[in-house]
This record gives sequence, C-alpha cells and structure tokens, in this order.
Amino acid sequence: MDKLIEPWLTAGYEIFSQEGPNGLKVERLARIVGKSKSSFYHHFADLEIYTSFLLEYHMKQVDVLFEKEKACQRVVPDLLHILVEHKEDLLFNRQLRVHRSVSAFQKCFEKANQLSVESFVGIWA
Repeated sequence: MDKLIEPWLTAGYEIFSQEGPNGLKVERLARIVGKSKSSFYHHFADLEIYTSFLLEYHMKQVDVLFEKEKACQRVVPDLLHILVEHKEDLLFNRQLRVHRSVSAFQKCFEKANQLSVESFVGIWA
C-alpha cells in the first residue's frame, strides 16, 4: 500500500467501522491524519473515490482474516482469538450490512460474506 495514503485509509477505516459512512468527513480525517484537507483531495479527489479505496482496503483485510480462519484447528481459543484480533474488520463489515442500500456497500458485503462462509464451514464442521 502507498505509504502516503495509508494513514488516510486506516483513519477512515476506524471511523467507518464505528460510525458508518456518515462519520467520514474530510476535515475530520485531515485532523486525525495531521494533514491538510488539500492533501486529502490530492490523493482521492472526493469522498466517493476515497470510499472506494476503503472498500478495497476492507477486502484486503477480509482476505487476511479469512486465511487465518481457514487455518484454524479449533473454535476455542484459535477462532475466538482471530475474531477479537480482527474486531475492526468485523465492525466494518457490519456497517456495510447496515448501509447495504448503497450498491457498492452491498456488493462488498456480499463478497466478504462469501469468503466468510467458506472459511467458517470447515471449522464449524
């Protein structure tokens, strides 16, 4: 990941995980990252493009999470530890579900859940 945009994405990811898309404000993100709003617009142009970057970032996080889940041998403590470790990713996915009336969120949610089912079936069986 580009080191210049990584702070923007991690800040927005945390906000989205807790508050959903309505929490994403350029001024707030700039304050958290310690950069100017113009820096945000230099990298992303607008919040819609930024949000698409967040969705891509989420899918990378989901891939990591579900690879770990597939490697689990036991629900307790292995899977529980992974779920706690990836709490923010799960909360982000929850926000996608809550706001699934937005087409891009619905698609990302469905894709993430497809991976989830594949990894969970093995361990729960």
